[in-house]
Amino acid sequence: MRTELWSTIGSAFPDNKGLSCRIIVTTPIQSIAYACSSEDRYIYKMRGLGKKHSAQLFKRKGPKVELEQAQILKKCDGLPLALVSIAQFMSKKCVPNGTSCKDVCNRLGYYLETDKDTLARMQGVLAKNYASLHGHELKACLLYLGLFPSEHPIRKKRLLRRWLAEGLVETQDLAVMNFQEFIDRNITRPIDVSYNEKVKTCRTCGIMLEWIRRKSVSQDFITLCCDGIVKLLCDQGGRPKCVRRLCLHRGGTAHVSLGNVSLVRSLTIFNEADETLVDFGNYQLLRVLDLEECNNLSEEKLRGIGNLLLLKYLSLGGTITKLPIEIANLEFLQTLDIRRTNVRTLPIDVMSLPFLVHLLGKFRLTGKAKQMSKAEQFLSSGKSNLQTLAGFIVGESEGFLQLLSHMNNLRKIKAWCESISGSNGTVHLVETVQKYIQDNDEEEQTNQDDRSMSLHFKVSSLDFHSLKGPCYLSSLKLHGMLGTALPPFVSLLSGLRELCLSTSTLTADILATVSKLCYLQYLKLIADQIEEFFIEARAFPKLLRLCLVLQHPTNNILVINEGALSKLVALQLLFEGLNDPSGINIAHLKSLKEVTLHPDQTIKLDQWQQAARDHPNRLNVELMGTIDPMDIDAAENSPLQDEKSTPENVTQRPLQDHSSSSTRLKVMMT
Repeated sequence: MRTELWSTIGSAFPDNKGLSCRIIVTTPIQSIAYACSSEDRYIYKMRGLGKKHSAQLFKRKGPKVELEQAQILKKCDGLPLALVSIAQFMSKKCVPNGTSCKDVCNRLGYYLETDKDTLARMQGVLAKNYASLHGHELKACLLYLGLFPSEHPIRKKRLLRRWLAEGLVETQDLAVMNFQEFIDRNITRPIDVSYNEKVKTCRTCGIMLEWIRRKSVSQDFITLCCDGIVKLLCDQGGRPKCVRRLCLHRGGTAHVSLGNVSLVRSLTIFNEADETLVDFGNYQLLRVLDLEECNNLSEEKLRGIGNLLLLKYLSLGGTITKLPIEIANLEFLQTLDIRRTNVRTLPIDVMSLPFLVHLLGKFRLTGKAKQMSKAEQFLSSGKSNLQTLAGFIVGESEGFLQLLSHMNNLRKIKAWCESISGSNGTVHLVETVQKYIQDNDEEEQTNQDDRSMSLHFKVSSLDFHSLKGPCYLSSLKLHGMLGTALPPFVSLLSGLRELCLSTSTLTADILATVSKLCYLQYLKLIADQIEEFFIEARAFPKLLRLCLVLQHPTNNILVINEGALSKLVALQLLFEGLNDPSGINIAHLKSLKEVTLHPDQTIKLDQWQQAARDHPNRLNVELMGTIDPMDIDAAENSPLQDEKSTPENVTQRPLQDHSSSSTRLKVMMT
């Protein structure tokens, strides 16, 4: 059913004029659920089965022999139809032939395509979901998801930038619409969401991903090397196939004989790669080069990157410590992501790339006076398209701050303020911040929807008292020695919706100032110690998410008055020694849906879960999982970070998984 059909169907039912009626609609599409629901949004998201009940259902419907079923249960993701179908398939086809669960997992896409008996119903559901997508563009974006490994979190921005670089979508708005369509249909599921409920990280359901991967490989949309197998690199006659999107997964073979790769448009490596695979002189049409999880790329091989004249997306990994000067040849480059690298200096020529939109990392700019002058001339001409600069190191040199003042399209800035000596350096930094946050005129309001700034400072000599209003930011993150009070400009910021403060001690004055920011939707406070946080009635009227990360908490640090936090949906209390729920009284929080606790709070977990059951919203209470190192702010500031965490052991955070494990939504109208 489409949303427009509901307006026709709904008009046939009587208005609720003293009559008691109830209509229940089930749908896998969230937008339809919202369209059918009343203003009070009586929507129930059905969850999938947990591990225990999934195993019970699989055992009841599956083979009567003991099997190592953990991997297959993970693929089914708690979906009853998947569990029953695969259990019956193994009983009839696999056990008699000696096929193991591991073999089924490795070839699940093949079985979904070829089995016309026990898997037919599930295959029909998946095929119908794909066929219902409107237009070739949307289907191409869906097939693109097959490049990513199973259980691999997908960053939204990474995915959208790759779609744009390959030309699968023409504009950023279309990319966002396509991504949201997959979320709406439960094809991809949120793992992490931002303050405004927008998805930051997602994943694809195991069964759906296997079907997508099989479909995209069979149509030569992608070429995969995984599970020790080179898949479909040759046609039935043994001739090399036309490879357009090549991806090497972990566990795949590092030695791949490809033949002609001149038509490859994207190369993605989640593994070690053979030297012939990263011989960039062979790639003539490459648009996307994603090597952020390639762990054996040499800097010598990287020199050939200057030949990739059509490259639009470049992401590199931890084996790289220096970028070649040839990177300035990449005139069409739109995204340069070196966050996972150890690169700390960047050629100043990069700032003159005309199509560069996103520059991500932690670096200083280096170059001679002539190159600096050339970059300043380019930036002052207004030709720069740079929107994201996250982030740069502010040091002794003042030249870069002068360049920054010419970047008029910036929407996101992240800076590390290190070794600023003398008043001139501080003055230039404050002047740069003033220009960036300045709220100039009403004509720019349409471009101010998403302007953010993140400052990391190890020194307390930064004086922001001279900053004046009117000023605007949608997101502000301050990490360092804040002292006893917030910089005055924070209270002058109009439209501030996200605020993150990280310091040694959060004083009562700081907390009082924060409480007056009435437009906040997300507040994150990270500190060694915090004075009592007393939230009065009617405070934070729009706050949706509140996160406290503390090293040395004291008793009764959070007091919530009745009537405060009226719209709070998620509460994260990430510190040890937390009292039972009675100390916070979550019953006052009428909109609360989920609570996350420190992983060491297992002793008090039962008490919190009981309080959650007593709450009218039947809250979801979880323990915090590990932190994704690519979440830079969290990784650098959270005491929960594992210093040995690497890209290979990233897992999603339980609270942040906002997926509904089922594919159905129930809407109740009263």
